[in-house]
Amino acid sequence: MISGTVRTPWILILLVACSAKQPTVDEALGGATTSQPHKDVDSMTLTETGVVYQEELGRTARDAREVAISKPANIDAQVAAAAALFESANFEIDRRVIVSLDDDPPKTVMDLLQRQGGLASEVKGRVVTLAEEGARCASLAIEIDPERSDARYYYAVNLGLTAWGKGAAEVVLQGLAPKVKNAFAAAMAADPDFDGAAPRRANAGFLGRAPWPLGDGAEAVEQMRLAVKAAPTAVNHAVLAEVLWRTGDRPAAIAEWENALTAGRGSSTATAVRFARELARRALALAQR
Repeated sequence: MISGTVRTPWILILLVACSAKQPTVDEALGGATTSQPHKDVDSMTLTETGVVYQEELGRTARDAREVAISKPANIDAQVAAAAALFESANFEIDRRVIVSLDDDPPKTVMDLLQRQGGLASEVKGRVVTLAEEGARCASLAIEIDPERSDARYYYAVNLGLTAWGKGAAEVVLQGLAPKVKNAFAAAMAADPDFDGAAPRRANAGFLGRAPWPLGDGAEAVEQMRLAVKAAPTAVNHAVLAEVLWRTGDRPAAIAEWENALTAGRGSSTATAVRFARELARRALALAQR
C-alpha cells in the first residue's frame, strides 16, 4: 500500500499463497476508464473518489504506454510509462483495501496490515499485468542508461508488485524474491532519497514484510527513520509506523500514525495521501483500543 503517489508504496512484497489470473495490458487499462459523468469531488465518498482517481491513473498509464511503445529508444518515455503503470497498479491495491475494510472492519492492527494479501484474484491479476509491463518499460530504460535512479526505482517497485500479485508459489518457482531484493538494492545504490526517499520506503516495505531470510525488521525501521528524516511526509510516517508495529514497538508506531495524519504530502497527490491518512487513522484507532 504505500508509495510515490503513495509510493510504496503500502506497496510491496507481502507474499501470499495464491496466483492470480491475468488480463492483457489493454484489458487492465481499459477497465480503468469510463465516460460516465461524476459528482462534484467534494461531495464524493472516499470510495467514490478512489474510483474516479483510478480512472485518471488508468488514462495516464494508457497514454504513457502508447508513447513508450512508439518511442522504444526514448528513455524518458519508458520511465514515464513505468511510473504511470506503477501508480495505477499500486493505487488499485490501496483503494481495494479501503473497500475491504468497509465491508469487513478489521479487529486488530495486523488484520488491517494484512488485508492486501486477501484481495480478490482479479485485483491481483490486474496489478500483476500492469506491474509486469511497468517493469518491462523500466528495464528498457535501464538498458539505455544504467545510472538512471528513476528507472532503477520504478523497476524495483514494479517487480515488487509483480511478486506480491503472483503469490508465494510462483515467487519461489520463478526465483523472483532474490530478483526483487537485488532490484531494491540497486535502486538504493542509485539514489536512496529519490522522490521523497521512495527507494528507502520501498526497500523498508520489502524488508519489513518479507519472511526470513529475506526480511529484516531492524533494517526496515532504520531505513524508514532515514526516510522520514529526509522527507517527513505523511506516507513516510505511515510506513515507519507499520514497520515499527511489525517489530513490536507499539508506542512508537502509534506516534508515527499520529504524525501521518498531520504531515505534509510531498510529491504525492492529494487523493493518494487522503487514502494513506485514512489507513493511518484506522490503524491508530485499532492500536489505541
